[in-house]
Amino acid sequence: MPFLHTATEKIYYEVHSPAFTDQTDTIVMIHSVITDHTLFDSITAELTQHYSVIQYDLRETGNSASATGEISFEAHIEDLFHLLHTLHIKKCYLVGVGFGGHIAVEFAARYEFLVEGLILLSLPFYSDSTTQKIKRYYNEESKNKIPVEKIFELGGLESIEHANIQQLIKRLKKMDPNVLVKNQSTG
Repeated sequence: MPFLHTATEKIYYEVHSPAFTDQTDTIVMIHSVITDHTLFDSITAELTQHYSVIQYDLRETGNSASATGEISFEAHIEDLFHLLHTLHIKKCYLVGVGFGGHIAVEFAARYEFLVEGLILLSLPFYSDSTTQKIKRYYNEESKNKIPVEKIFELGGLESIEHANIQQLIKRLKKMDPNVLVKNQSTG
């Protein structure tokens, strides 16, 4: 598996090259807090017909790991910068979902010279008051487990029966609760 190594971080990434041409634009996919790089698997094959596609896992998600456990918004932005620098990417399109969209926006503002375009599929959908309710529920009632049902309830989701939602629920239940709380605190 390919990893970007820093002094304390191990960031997992995948580069998918186009099948028909070697001169293409690059798309970097940035997932949300409760997912990992596989969120984009269903569209990567289609995109690689015309683009190079980079998928990576944010710190402490998927296959990425941190020796320090540090999760900050600044760290996520610098991880992306380091990834692009290491892979010699001079310009790219950023695609962000949820928290990944927030990272993409901040990255584009700071490193405009590296960004050809920005595609935001969604930005984080919880208001500050809703995030505070989730944190309170996590701290007071959930016994240090991610309050999956409460998150979906407060998000106004009517049904959790869809297969993709069930997949998110499984991933959330396996996730280290501290990672979710730290990421919610950084955005």
